[in-house]
Amino acid sequence: MVKRMHLARAIGPFFLGAIFMYSIQIFYSYPSLENYFNSHVRALDVERYGYGGGYVDHAPREYGWKHNGRYKVKRHHADKVMKTVKREELKPSKFQLLIDEVNHLLAEDMITKNDESELVINPKLQHPTAETGEIIYNKDITIPRHKHYVDEPVDAHNYTYIHKPKVCSKVTGRRIKVFLIFIVTTSPKNLERRMLIRNTYGSKRRWPVLTAGVFRTVFLLGAVDNMTLQNDIHDESETYKDIVQEDFVDSYANLTLKTVMGLKWVTNYCRHARYTMKIDDDSMIHQNRLLQVLKNATAVKFTAAESLMDAPVIRNTSSKYYISETYYPLPTYPPYLNGPGYLLSSDLTEGIYNVAIKTQLFPWEDVFLGICLKQLGVLPKLYHDFIFIVDKESRIANKTRAVKLFKHFTVVSNLKPDDMMLMWTNTRIRISRDTRP
Repeated sequence: MVKRMHLARAIGPFFLGAIFMYSIQIFYSYPSLENYFNSHVRALDVERYGYGGGYVDHAPREYGWKHNGRYKVKRHHADKVMKTVKREELKPSKFQLLIDEVNHLLAEDMITKNDESELVINPKLQHPTAETGEIIYNKDITIPRHKHYVDEPVDAHNYTYIHKPKVCSKVTGRRIKVFLIFIVTTSPKNLERRMLIRNTYGSKRRWPVLTAGVFRTVFLLGAVDNMTLQNDIHDESETYKDIVQEDFVDSYANLTLKTVMGLKWVTNYCRHARYTMKIDDDSMIHQNRLLQVLKNATAVKFTAAESLMDAPVIRNTSSKYYISETYYPLPTYPPYLNGPGYLLSSDLTEGIYNVAIKTQLFPWEDVFLGICLKQLGVLPKLYHDFIFIVDKESRIANKTRAVKLFKHFTVVSNLKPDDMMLMWTNTRIRISRDTRP
């Protein structure tokens, strides 16, 4: 018995020492981005394995395929958005007062809803706002149509946060070393897309841990006039703690405000991140190609996108992107980053935000950022094959051809959820447990 006690005392410190040394080894074994590409940690060879490239892995456990090939969400107890219990009555918020005012205008027939359920000024009324063309943005009555762009308002973006996550710092307030922060523009009802992103590129577990830092993700939302939906968003935020939301109305007309909100949040709460990537929630990332872009990225004044140089202003009145010559007389826009997905070094994230709150708002958010970049004296760099936007009129029917298409672009946009998952499973990288360079 005594011998056994002595043996146990000898073995205990040995195991503690082994665990300590193993922890030290892991801590010092995180590779740099350059070493990552030269090590066996990276993805399997995208040109040699599988059609379309990339390691074909199983879909995350929360998702699956129906018998007819459609994509669906599998319910999992760990990922349910919990419904809140009965809440105490609170003093009406600024957002609730705004909704009450909109409901009042609807009741008075001052505004109506069009075929797409968007709020517009009742054309039968000679409303002073309709005469002057002056639009209050956060009421989102319609996309602004002043006589001249120079007459558009400057929005200082003094909106109140409804949800403000802190994914770039610990509970204690200490900063986390962040390499890249994804800011995802999303529609309030697109929970399935957000869940898909949380289980693909939006998850920190899907990226290598580098000496330069980790990857983080937040979703950008405006407020909604449906309080049931707003309560669901609150529950989602409480569960995942990755929702950035302010009290301007969430709509297509306010997409510029939503993008500025993302830049503002990064500036205030994740400025120490090296890079920011703005991406739409109908887009998917080719991980290996993105890491290759970041491998050669400069620390400051860095942009990566399918930049549009000398893009012509659309004068076709049937287009939703129509801009009249009176409103914007120049024939072309300044160089700008194509909106569905682009990369910025964080000095530009802060710089664009500081310029944006002093610049007349423009209806198209990517053009607006181009106007801000011009004021900063920054010419965006053109990256060929950075983004591919799938035509809405066409459908991805041939999955084999689709996968071959996916491998050639860093970002593919305008995808349905099942095609987003198809791209992910065929282009994602496989992270090895052995993280040594």
